[in-house]
Amino acid sequence: YVPVALYYAFVAKRNYFWIAVLLFVSVGIWFSAVYSGHHYIIDVILGALCAVIGLLLFEFVLLKIKSVSHLYEKVANYLD
Repeated sequence: YVPVALYYAFVAKRNYFWIAVLLFVSVGIWFSAVYSGHHYIIDVILGALCAVIGLLLFEFVLLKIKSVSHLYEKVANYLD
């Protein structure tokens, strides 16, 4: 979830301090998962790939549906 938050913080041009924090947390989680032996490097790579595919599907498929796009805009306006 942190890479998705990182992507949207970067796209929304939020404070670069928070982008750096999210990046640091992402890399830290990935490193600790491999270092502790809980996951292999391929798990981290495939997990990041799943996040990218999910973002692409959301941005280029789901947001083309008018009701989803409308709901997304309402939520985004509420959070700003």
